[in-house]
Amino acid sequence: FHRHTNLDGGKTNLLTDLTFAFYIQIPENLVDDEGDFMYMNEETNKIEHIKPKEGDILFFSGNIAHTPNLTKSSSVDRIVIAGNITSEFKTQSKLL
Repeated sequence: FHRHTNLDGGKTNLLTDLTFAFYIQIPENLVDDEGDFMYMNEETNKIEHIKPKEGDILFFSGNIAHTPNLTKSSSVDRIVIAGNITSEFKTQSKLL
């Protein structure tokens, strides 16, 4: 599991407001929970699963611990466009 906070190791004050995943291609021959998007529900302290379909877009807070489950049984690649959205970006000043 990982979070999308402090993405650049503290070089800037970049804070991720939202993270997204757009599912372009999903293999059809997945077994059980393969390919699931998993996240930690901090209210219940349980791992939740979402089984995305082609064309789905998931938006969630960059602070949510999450991970994609592997697609070991698949015969084709899972293709996802993922990224982060921030509403505020501040760079640290350096004197030359």
